[in-house]
Amino acid sequence: MSNELHFDGETGKTYDAYIFNTAGQVAVTAGTSFEDWVAADTYDIELIEVGDSGHFVGTFPSAIAAGLYGVGARERAGTNPANTDEKVGPATDFEWDGSAEITRSSVDALIDAIKVKTDFLPSATAGEETGIMLTNHITADSGVVEASVEQFLGTAITETTPGYVADAFTDLYDIATTVIANVQTAAFNALNTEVEDLPTPASIMSFVKTGYVATIAMDTLTKASGPGDLAAVKSITDAIPDAGALTALLASIAIIDTAAAAIQGDVEADIIIVTSTTPWEVHYRTKGTETVRFKKQLKDITGADITAVTSIIGQHIHTT
Repeated sequence: MSNELHFDGETGKTYDAYIFNTAGQVAVTAGTSFEDWVAADTYDIELIEVGDSGHFVGTFPSAIAAGLYGVGARERAGTNPANTDEKVGPATDFEWDGSAEITRSSVDALIDAIKVKTDFLPSATAGEETGIMLTNHITADSGVVEASVEQFLGTAITETTPGYVADAFTDLYDIATTVIANVQTAAFNALNTEVEDLPTPASIMSFVKTGYVATIAMDTLTKASGPGDLAAVKSITDAIPDAGALTALLASIAIIDTAAAAIQGDVEADIIIVTSTTPWEVHYRTKGTETVRFKKQLKDITGADITAVTSIIGQHIHTT
């Protein structure tokens, strides 16, 4: 940039501009540092008249960091700037963003650009947690996440390229959907395997029937031979299935209960976006606790790690 400094004076005269920071120090001509005033010819920025218009312009040093500064002007009396040169009016405020002057029009343009990109986002509620739990912000009817990127990060962001936010949130949603589907499939497959190993209804009925028949036989034996006929009693009890079959049945039922509890835990898990890792991760935590059931590293649309707000995420969620 150039010609950020403007001053109206008398045509044909020479004017110099001087830049001051909020501490009252003056910038050296190159703008690389500030110091207390010593000699005018160390700090001057010569202003150039535009034709014979009496309007003079100069360039604000690009080496000066962004901030609020004061700009003053002096009329040069001799060949070189001097401490005795007369000041022309008071210094005026000058806001600098590091590469250009911050004007009302530039601020308005920036606000308009941000508004275009954020109009679709719901407003954040004051005091709402920033380590946001997605399960608390998804509508039951549409599945749309009711959260802005600002709620995730605790600060506003601006897209460097339009569309990156939408693409990244789509990828994130696809990852979460795939993980849940894979967990559910694995859990149901495990449950199905255990169910297949359970005794069939026919075998259970056979077990019960055999015990019933043995009971009848015992009763008959007791009546016929009396309780002292131990050999006859043993021949009947030997025919009764041992306790191992019942133990196996109870163990299978316990496996089913464990698998069902695991499936319920996965379905009810809290889904958390963790930004303290590299790359960022999506964590599925046991509901209401910090226990991580499983997690997934997040990548952007190019396959690179998502580690900062420059990896843009989300305009809307694609649902099926």
